[in-house]
Amino acid sequence: MNATRPLSAVRHAGKRLFVHIGMPKTGSKSIRTLLAQWPAFLERSGVHVPVAGLGRPSGGHAALFESRLGRPPAGWEAWMRLPCDSVAWNDLRDELIRCAARRFVVSWEVLASGRPQASEWAEAFAVLGGEAGVDIEAVAYVRPQYQWLVSQYTQGVKWGDETRRFEAVLEECLGRRAGQGRTWAAATLHAGLDYNRVFAPWREVLGDRLQVFSLAETQRTGGLAPHFLRRIGVNDLADMATCAPRVNQRPGGKLLEVLRLTSAALDAAGIDKLWKRSLLNKVRADLPALLEHDVPFAPLTDAQIDAVIERHAGANAQFAQDYGPAAAFHCDDARTARTSSGSPPPVRFEWQDFGGAERDRVRRYIKGATGVDLDTGRSGAIPSMERTGPRRRSISPGVRLFASQARSVRRPRDAVPFLRWLRWRLHGFLRRRLRAPA
Repeated sequence: MNATRPLSAVRHAGKRLFVHIGMPKTGSKSIRTLLAQWPAFLERSGVHVPVAGLGRPSGGHAALFESRLGRPPAGWEAWMRLPCDSVAWNDLRDELIRCAARRFVVSWEVLASGRPQASEWAEAFAVLGGEAGVDIEAVAYVRPQYQWLVSQYTQGVKWGDETRRFEAVLEECLGRRAGQGRTWAAATLHAGLDYNRVFAPWREVLGDRLQVFSLAETQRTGGLAPHFLRRIGVNDLADMATCAPRVNQRPGGKLLEVLRLTSAALDAAGIDKLWKRSLLNKVRADLPALLEHDVPFAPLTDAQIDAVIERHAGANAQFAQDYGPAAAFHCDDARTARTSSGSPPPVRFEWQDFGGAERDRVRRYIKGATGVDLDTGRSGAIPSMERTGPRRRSISPGVRLFASQARSVRRPRDAVPFLRWLRWRLHGFLRRRLRAPA
């Protein structure tokens, strides 16, 4: 798909589609969770969350892109380069045309993955806007690189994709240029630290229809979720969103160190990535109850923060010039804000820092749950992937979502947006069922 001119030159006098370019580790999952939990409330306020392209709950509109490659066995590089799914995009265009709402919103985290796939996606949205007669506007959020780097590192450790110590990752990020990593994952990490590179494909197509905000700016207006709701014109729900729980928060330093050591030992034993992730998920759920005084992982010293700021000062100055002074967290501005608020002391733990009783408790649990001995770093008998008991039945996410939205109908006038939302959910379900192979 090719856009012959920037979308900023094309204006429609009717509907508007907001595209949330959810850069990883900037509260993107909180926004997707909000869209998944409040579709009937949003419908009541005149904003429709399209059913076409929706994936799993809180997963956003990942189904707009072909998913036959799978994850993670096929590899993250192939998965991040997914092409557009023409069938899903046609369904989305049909929904935008037929739905009576005037505002729509779609969101997906991988949209901010940089070139070359982001260019194709941005152009696809431009073509969609022209065919459906809707204005396209994009919204994204960023945070200072030293904060983003720590959050991205913790996410990699939780998933089992990163087993190095944080200092090794920091040294590599300070010493290499954006996009120049030893592996594809490292290259993606470095590309994410240069925000000009991340958003350039979208800016080329959307022009001034792309607006980028800093997370610090959203905190002055009540938080990320209220800021996003106001941005898409849902002012009446913004105050309610201040009470929405935060999701995917940073883990504690002790928990992260145990996950890193366990993941490294499982890699050495040659455990399949899918099964390793399942074991780490179990540890993440059970281990916090066994730890004493665990606090969020915060490894950076003031000197390291200054080094990261200086490393990206030039790129951030250009970014602030292109996207507005609100995104200017470079150099002196970032350092002044950090000093005035009082930066917390570095918080990280080594396995040797655990107390004696705590070490024994954690060591026994990890050995029983994963077969890894944290004292030696060796893995013994790994639990089998096969289920050892009857599969526990649970209510499907679709049924839970229906029940939660039905509870929002408290007055007769609330039934109209609920039934409108239910109609599109059933329409999408029947469309998928009829299209499924026999």
